[in-house]
Order: sequence, then structure tokens, then C-alpha cells
Amino acid sequence: MKIRKAEHNGFTRIELLVVIVIFALLITGSITNLFGYSRKKLVSSCKYNFIQTYRALTAFKNDSQGRFPWHVPQQDGGSLEYIGPHKSKYTYKH
Repeated sequence: MKIRKAEHNGFTRIELLVVIVIFALLITGSITNLFGYSRKKLVSSCKYNFIQTYRALTAFKNDSQGRFPWHVPQQDGGSLEYIGPHKSKYTYKH
């Protein structure tokens, strides 16, 4: 009696299901890592912008007798005419 071997031309259902589950896990892990990275990048960028703004305002204050740009007239490089002394309710006093 001849025993014929079954020809196997493709994946079985179990093999296909295992491959799909592995791909789903890989994609899920990649997406969560991407969102975590972009959030850290955004926070880092925002923090850097605040530091640069602080440095710029401090440098201006040091060059203009301890006054911020909104306390210095426009002819001296400030922005007093745009805000005006009556509109600025937050002032810096030593």
C-alpha cells in the first residue's frame, strides 16, 4: 500500500492566526513608543522655549537699568507705547 504525503501549499489557520497576533503586538508596541517619544519631545521643546524667553528678558533687563521691555519707551528699544503703563497690571519691583 502506498502512503501519499499531503501536499502543504500554504499556512494552516493556526499558523496564520499566530502570525497575525505577533504583528498586532509589534504594531501596538510601536505606536505606544511613538506617542511617548513625541510627548517627551514636545515637553522638552516647550521647556527650552521658556528658558530662552527667560534668558532674553533677563538680558534686556540687565541692559536697560532693570526694566523689562514693556517698561521701556519704543525709542529706547522697548514696547511701552504698545502696552502702556496703565494697561500693565503686573509690574516688577526690586
